[in-house]
Amino acid sequence: MECEVVVRPENDADAEAVRQAVTAAFADEGFSDGSEPDVVDALREAGALTVSLVAEAPDGSVAGYVALSPVTLSAEHPADLEEPLADTGEGDARPAVSPDGWYGFGPVAVVPDHQGRGLGGRLVTGALDRVRDVDPRARGVVVLGDPGYYNRFGFAHREGLTYPGAPVEMFQARFLDDDPSPRDTGYPTGTVSYHRAFATGV
Repeated sequence: MECEVVVRPENDADAEAVRQAVTAAFADEGFSDGSEPDVVDALREAGALTVSLVAEAPDGSVAGYVALSPVTLSAEHPADLEEPLADTGEGDARPAVSPDGWYGFGPVAVVPDHQGRGLGGRLVTGALDRVRDVDPRARGVVVLGDPGYYNRFGFAHREGLTYPGAPVEMFQARFLDDDPSPRDTGYPTGTVSYHRAFATGV
């Protein structure tokens, strides 16, 4: 049963298993260029993983993975993500925090044997909950993916918020709070930039 799969934060020992799981999850996806595991490795190496969760199966294998990393919005904060990002938390490994309070999913991965059982949804909702804990000032999250899937989590296309090269309907956003603060009376506009790690494999 998928309820026996535990969603938890990634630890140092998970890196190779995460790479294998992400590779398997995207192996048969026609839209994938195979760079997803390299993107995760690059985000980890750069200290740019704000949220990094694994789904651990009863046998100890990694059945799924999800990451959130900072994004910037051109109309609000024209910073280059090559610059160091502020961070928060305790200990040596502190999650990266977005200067705009906005984060991007990528990737959301479930290995084939566990697909179609709701595990992807658990990873998505787990990441949304976790980013609120990591960054109390977090405002929202963007995702590039199937609207038919992500709409159920509150994501939708927002006019004026764009990601170059992406089909308009595939790039979606949502506020983290159902009742946004006064400064969030409307969705921001501008061009979204992901961390440079997403250029891996391009």
